[in-house]
Amino acid sequence: LRKALVEPVESLFDAAGQTTWASIESLYKRETQAILPEVFKALSGFEMGSEFSEEMVSKLRDYGQSIVENKAKEEASKILMHMKERFTVVFSHDKDSMPRTWTGKEDVRAIAKEARSAVQDSRLSNMMTNNISLCFIVKCSYTYIAGSQTSVCISRHSLG
Repeated sequence: LRKALVEPVESLFDAAGQTTWASIESLYKRETQAILPEVFKALSGFEMGSEFSEEMVSKLRDYGQSIVENKAKEEASKILMHMKERFTVVFSHDKDSMPRTWTGKEDVRAIAKEARSAVQDSRLSNMMTNNISLCFIVKCSYTYIAGSQTSVCISRHSLG
């Protein structure tokens, strides 16, 4: 399950778009369902009640969810760094992606505004502003990014 979730979830975060969370939820459900027959087959060799089997399935789903949650937290912690990198690249390079030569005649405010705009238009910013309310766990934790509070809420029932 870990192998089936980690790399695809990372790829979905790298592509970060409007459908990132729907895609992750779909992946989680598909991969969890795909592994259940193997679990049932392995459990069938033991004489145990259906309650125990249901508990094992529940633990498997919780494990899959924890993989997604950990990746989400890991990616959320990287957003600010990626945004700073994007700003620096746009600020220090001209429109042709050549390193900017500073002569003292540049409009630094306009260049900084352009760099901020590029960060806001980036996929990372879209992920942060549109999808950072990660709707996967019931509890909410708060991450402070550059002095602003961003709620990271992941509801368990949305993955069940």
